[in-house]
Amino acid sequence: MSIITLSGVPVVSGELGLPLVGAWHLEAVLATADAPVVGESATLSLGGVPFVGAVVYSASDSGNRVTVRVVGGRGGLGDTVAAKGYYQTTRKVVLADALGSVGESLSLTSDGLDVYLGHWTRLESTVADVVRHVAEHAGLNWRALADGSIWMGAETWLPLEVTHTLESEEPTREAFTVALEAASVVPGVTFRGHQVSGVVYTFDSRKIRARVSYGAARGEIQSILGELVRRETRKADYHGLYTARVDAQNSDDSLELTPTDARMPSLSNVPIRMGGVSSIRLVPGSTVLIGHEDGDPTKPVVTSLYMGTVQAATVSSIGTYEIQASEVKAGGSLSLVLHDVLAAAWSQLGLQNVGIGLTLPPLVGANTTITKGA
Repeated sequence: MSIITLSGVPVVSGELGLPLVGAWHLEAVLATADAPVVGESATLSLGGVPFVGAVVYSASDSGNRVTVRVVGGRGGLGDTVAAKGYYQTTRKVVLADALGSVGESLSLTSDGLDVYLGHWTRLESTVADVVRHVAEHAGLNWRALADGSIWMGAETWLPLEVTHTLESEEPTREAFTVALEAASVVPGVTFRGHQVSGVVYTFDSRKIRARVSYGAARGEIQSILGELVRRETRKADYHGLYTARVDAQNSDDSLELTPTDARMPSLSNVPIRMGGVSSIRLVPGSTVLIGHEDGDPTKPVVTSLYMGTVQAATVSSIGTYEIQASEVKAGGSLSLVLHDVLAAAWSQLGLQNVGIGLTLPPLVGANTTITKGA
């Protein structure tokens, strides 16, 4: 039997790409007339090393051979997950929640994920985008491992010693090709004195070859450009302002919100950051504008009142707070609080009223109560 099989079926030829960041992918020709079902699990045995993935393409050419494509993981990275807001959580919870919702699993060897997050806003997106965004925020790498789990963490570049035959070197492309008995060289290790950033295995029933990339190389230029475009687009989402309905206001003045954009989740305990306002109480049902400080999904904030009613507000100033207008109106039943100096002056004017005939005019159009403040 061939040393290379896919779920027990001999592989005639194939190519397996293992990137430093992302899911591995396989394209292979099988010696069978029965095409695997798209979506089902498949295990590639490459020289005795198993790679667990999901079939994403399968077609028979003439009833004698089948061409398949398999990706690392359980096939759920491209699925869409609904928007969701997290409060007092960790990176691990955010990541495991998204992966678990589509049948993917987080590798137990992952690290750097037990970090407290006051907030995290997950937009409606693919699971792969959620994983990428967590990795970018944490400054970590991620990839699908051979066992089908998703790993995230910092590279350790552990040294690897394995029997091999050097076939060619491409120093200007930061790559070399070796012949191996098994697929034992993977990204994230140090091999032949180089930090491995990608491996492409080509194989048939007779031989396994590995083209090993190192340095900054992570794959084809098109893949790199595509990832850059996706990354910058995702960042732009968190730099926008969105309207949201105020559902309730907590005792610490933070808000419970329902955004109007369907891609965004309900958000809890969102702080208010309105310039010049020390505190403000809003009536439920009001509409506010929300954003994320510095485009950071862990920092949702309310930036202004868009529509609705203010229940109470405090404006503090260490200097003069000046209002210039031809007329200032205060409606409704107005309670005017006068502090010590002004209250004393008002009292003196009242006492002098009898002697000099001075009449203190009431405020027009308001039911006014004047009291002495603290």
